[in-house]
Amino acid sequence: MEARAKRDAGGPGETVPSQRRRSTGGWLVGGGAVLFMLPLPPDVSPAVVRVGILTLFAIACWATRALPEEVTAIAFFCLAMLCSLTAPDVVFSGFRSPAFWLVLAQ
Repeated sequence: MEARAKRDAGGPGETVPSQRRRSTGGWLVGGGAVLFMLPLPPDVSPAVVRVGILTLFAIACWATRALPEEVTAIAFFCLAMLCSLTAPDVVFSGFRSPAFWLVLAQ
């Protein structure tokens, strides 16, 4: 069994799932670059497009597990702040909700 795992591995200590994760991450970055370069529709503001690309990036990372879930979540909030997509109080407004803390406490 160990011989097969070593044969399927890409390098020393590297497993097939980590190769898939790297490949999926490359596709996500490439797809995001293509979306970023597409012309904007005339009736959509650039801010809406940036928020949409960031949201699609986060959903794709969660769905494909290209990045660990906690890294994706932190990256979403950090990129929203660094790209100045909206005010900080709007980005973190969900953490002020009593329902969030009730669910977190369970």
